[in-house]
Amino acid sequence: MSDYENVKVEGGEAVSAMPTPGVKRGHMCCGGCCDVRRAAIIVNIIMLCIMALGTLTIAAGLIMIKTVAEDADDDDVKQAATQLDGLPVGLPVVIMLIQMAGSACGIFGALNYNANLVMVAFVFHCIYTIFALARPNTIPDVILGAFFAYPHWFLYKEIKDGTMSPESYVNERASCCCV
Repeated sequence: MSDYENVKVEGGEAVSAMPTPGVKRGHMCCGGCCDVRRAAIIVNIIMLCIMALGTLTIAAGLIMIKTVAEDADDDDVKQAATQLDGLPVGLPVVIMLIQMAGSACGIFGALNYNANLVMVAFVFHCIYTIFALARPNTIPDVILGAFFAYPHWFLYKEIKDGTMSPESYVNERASCCCV
């Protein structure tokens, strides 16, 4: 009998790995909550949801402003709604869509152990943090961006040095709530 056994990893594929219970070489995210691969997937799903909600909110706001501008009886309300209708919202929507693409890269990179895609997501989260620093009253956005970049850096390093791979994930897998 071999020391190796077939195990299923999250992608559903069977891989051979040497079972070494209790031996984890990789970084634990947030002081032990979960492995960095799982954390990268989770934070990217959260960022995708945030950006999708932001995009939908802008779209709903534009529809509401157009409706108010057309249906209002008060001239002051019509004028204010017309001014709001002229606001340039294209750039924020494009930025949100680009951030969504970066998060998708992070998810696919983590699922497929692709260090380059994980680094793309890391860069996008760093850019998000830098833009948050440039705006007033956005301390929560700065914290969010830095917190979301954090697992990507460690996942990138672990994929590059071979600590995190399909074969070793059986040993690296960890979660405080989802395993």
